[in-house]
Amino acid sequence: MRFGLPGEKSVTLLGNGRSMNLFEADSIPSQGYDAYRAATLIVATALCADPGRIPAGLHTAPADTAITDAGLWEAYYDLYAAPGAGVGQAAAVPAPRATVRGRLERAAIVGYGVAGRLHTEILTALGATPAVIDPKHQDLPASLRTFPHQVSELPPAVAAGIDLWSVCCPTAEHLDVLRAILRHNPAARVLMEKPACRGHEIDAFSRLLANHPTARIIVNDQYRHSTTLPAFTSLIAALEPGAPIGKVSVLFTKDRRPDSASGRFIDRDYGVLGYEWLHMLAVTRGILPTPTWEHYLALDPATTTTEPQYDPALFVAALTERADLPRPGAAGTLRLELTSSILGPGQADDDAPAPRPPWRQGLRAADDRYRHVTVHAGRTRFTLHLEPVTAPGGWQLERNHHRITAVRDGAVVHDEVLADSPLETSVRHAAAALFAEAAPPAPDLEPLRRIARLANVLRERAPDAFTAPDASRTSA
Repeated sequence: MRFGLPGEKSVTLLGNGRSMNLFEADSIPSQGYDAYRAATLIVATALCADPGRIPAGLHTAPADTAITDAGLWEAYYDLYAAPGAGVGQAAAVPAPRATVRGRLERAAIVGYGVAGRLHTEILTALGATPAVIDPKHQDLPASLRTFPHQVSELPPAVAAGIDLWSVCCPTAEHLDVLRAILRHNPAARVLMEKPACRGHEIDAFSRLLANHPTARIIVNDQYRHSTTLPAFTSLIAALEPGAPIGKVSVLFTKDRRPDSASGRFIDRDYGVLGYEWLHMLAVTRGILPTPTWEHYLALDPATTTTEPQYDPALFVAALTERADLPRPGAAGTLRLELTSSILGPGQADDDAPAPRPPWRQGLRAADDRYRHVTVHAGRTRFTLHLEPVTAPGGWQLERNHHRITAVRDGAVVHDEVLADSPLETSVRHAAAALFAEAAPPAPDLEPLRRIARLANVLRERAPDAFTAPDASRTSA
């Protein structure tokens, strides 16, 4: 078969049907001819889509890749070779095999941006063979099996072989992607990057989970599983035993202006709340006493003090929220202060470290983000500086290194550097939980509901010129 327009490069497709019956006969049996003809059409379609990408010469790899990606081998096995299959049997969609294996062998990464690349590395290290699904063609790796189209367009046989789905596409696509995954396999194992969905989709997301009780779904919450957080709270308890916490300040900022200028990851539903706020709430949850945390979640955002910086393109580009919360078993209140910005890295009070390893100067260019937690308890101020860490004097730590300090009466009484990759820790935890004997709990959407309510309050208070165009769609 020959493809190409007159005067342009042409591609010739050669076929050999003998391989389908392993040279046991000179003719092609009906079963083999089905596969041979289907493979011919699959490869022809792939070649016609972009004949210019095949260099001159004789090549088998492009044909093999197209046939494998289409799921022809799995379909042929299920129809003709699987136990109970027969020549006269009607063709059927292969049954999902992910829950049969019960272990992580094949993973599908949906979206190959920054998060998708990191998930691919981590899941590969866990022993999975990854495939990448990205209709935006974001520099798809030649070394991996890739599908430059939507999840809904995956061949059923390919989707049936996926043990774990890692959803790393933009938030606005999460719900549709999850629906497509569950149509392929109602018992799928799914790891989703945060947020789970947009504000106006929370109820629909919850209904989708309720309608698929055998599915296992985890929304990634990296700081909830970071080893630095329990080390931080243990230090507070050790240096100020029994002292109630008086104030918690969480500051997460990043310069996202280059991303916004290129059109990447623009959240007009939540504004600044859609980037770091869920991480900030995960850290806050790990520090506050449980009754205090639950009180905050139930608090009407209209009753807290907010300082928003509105932006005509990004809705809210910076925000500080303050609330006074009850302290169980102690008089007075706990002051909670949450601050986030996507306009720059920001800075908070910090102390210069001792100039010795692992601290270094000039390790990298200026950091574009800053993640800092301060807790006041008793006479001591505790700080957790999450990576990337740059301290006064230009001292820096390597990536995935964090700093914990305690200052009392102006003197540093504790200064510690901890190594931890919150993302890797959380993805490994999620992979283990998705394949554990007991199903993981349903995703906790209450922090996201509170963010949606807070976004509504900010939208109601916004000057008309700064209201996001699709703002009316967000609901708790």
